Amino acid sequence: MIDFSGFVEAHVTGILFSEDDKRMSIFFRGQARHCFTLVAEGVDRFVADKFREQNIVDRIHLWDSASEPNDYWDSLALLLSGVRSDERNEAVWLPVIEREVAAIERGEKVFVEIEPVYGGWIVFLAASIAINK
Repeated sequence: MIDFSGFVEAHVTGILFSEDDKRMSIFFRGQARHCFTLVAEGVDRFVADKFREQNIVDRIHLWDSASEPNDYWDSLALLLSGVRSDERNEAVWLPVIEREVAAIERGEKVFVEIEPVYGGWIVFLAASIAINK
């Protein structure tokens, strides 16, 4: 399990995405001004909404095979469909959402949500993640 406690109130300073190998690096500057990177491999879906010059992290959620789908269902559905639940056609999106939940439950994918205090809400679906310090 990854310890995300060092990410609280860290600043997201940049995001680099390589379409060729579906790899994404999210760069952070922590409280003590040390820098670290969250690296995601096999990125399927990615959204950074309201990204600003200063992006301060409130918390990071990592959902994997040990997670309860009800805890991440709404955020995953928003990532996949691009619309809020009151605007989403469930008949169209339910099979897509259930397919990705099943992949998470089988351990084939992880779902990550970076909640901001200020700035960007960042969510993505990937094969794996790691932290480089």
